[in-house]
Amino acid sequence: GLTELASGASCAPVCNSGYSLSGQLTTSCTAGTLTLATCAANACTAETYPKLTNPDNAAAGTCEGLTELASGASCAPVCNSGYSLSGQLTTSCTAGTLTLATCAANAC
Repeated sequence: GLTELASGASCAPVCNSGYSLSGQLTTSCTAGTLTLATCAANACTAETYPKLTNPDNAAAGTCEGLTELASGASCAPVCNSGYSLSGQLTTSCTAGTLTLATCAANAC
C-alpha cells in the first residue's frame, strides 16, 4: 500500500461493503497536512427494501412515509389484529442492510 503521499497529491480509498464515500471524497496532502476521505455507512432505502414501509402482517407504524432509514436508526411497525411482534421487535438499518421487525400470528 501507499506509505507516503506527496504534497499536492491525492488518492481515493475504496470503502468497505455497506459504506460509501461521503463529504471528503479523496485523501489529499497539502504541505504536510493530510486530509482524509470519509466512508459513511449506507442508509436503507424504501426503494431497495419495499417492506420498510409495507411490512408483512402489519401497518408501517413509525416507519410510515420513510424514504430511507439511516444506518443505526430503527422504526417499529404496528402488527395487524391477531399478530404480535415476535423476535425482532424493531426494523433497523446497519450499513445498508435492513433487518425487519417480525409480526407473528398469535396462538389460540
